[in-house]
Amino acid sequence: VKEKDDKRMNTAYSHGFMVIEAEDGDWIGHAGLQIGSSCYVFHNLKTEVTIGVFTNMGTFLSEEKKEIIYGELWNSLREVVN
Repeated sequence: VKEKDDKRMNTAYSHGFMVIEAEDGDWIGHAGLQIGSSCYVFHNLKTEVTIGVFTNMGTFLSEEKKEIIYGELWNSLREVVN
């Protein structure tokens, strides 16, 4: 399933690394999922903060669940560390 551009978390991808361009600095990392688990880990190049999220939800995520994990949770974690 291809993500719509407005739902994409990353803004660039090269050599296995994703980049998230954000107001609090660029985040570099990688996300992945397999049957039974998924994770993403990103490091902020400006603040030197690293965030990792690991789930046991696997590859069968509805758009609603993906938005919760990769949107709401991601933004909440960024607020906590900043």
